[in-house]
Amino acid sequence: HKMEQAQGHVGGGPLIVLTDADTAGRQCRIALNNHFPSIRHAFISALQSMSNKQTRHHQAGNIGVEHAPPEVIFAALSNARVYSPNRKQFSSENLEMWGLAGSFGQLGVNANQGNISERRKKVGEALGFGNASGKAFLKCINEYGFEEDEIELAISRSENGRI
Repeated sequence: HKMEQAQGHVGGGPLIVLTDADTAGRQCRIALNNHFPSIRHAFISALQSMSNKQTRHHQAGNIGVEHAPPEVIFAALSNARVYSPNRKQFSSENLEMWGLAGSFGQLGVNANQGNISERRKKVGEALGFGNASGKAFLKCINEYGFEEDEIELAISRSENGRI
């Protein structure tokens, strides 16, 4: 019933979703995609949406869109992406090439980059959808229209601690 009510409130403009860069945010996007096929998605990196101080509501380091500066939110909304469930630009081979998938416990491109799941988590946070399994990561970069240069920039930033 709630989704049907929400559909009546969308009106003529695009519906843009901006969620936290975490698993709950990714799950929310999936649920909304099922009800609103023309939905657009905005992404903010974990670093851009991290609280710098502790308050009575959250710890320092808490990730949430409410902590992002207005200009970051505006930029994310201005660059909202169309959900394209049939887009298959990248494959598991791409993830392996980038050191984001491989054998369980395998190290990334070099031993200084840590294990693959930690590396993938950092890149997912840099892209704004958070920690994801290899399969979920691949689904996100394909269906939300990420391009190779964006992914490679996120990899570079995550390696340099600038998620």
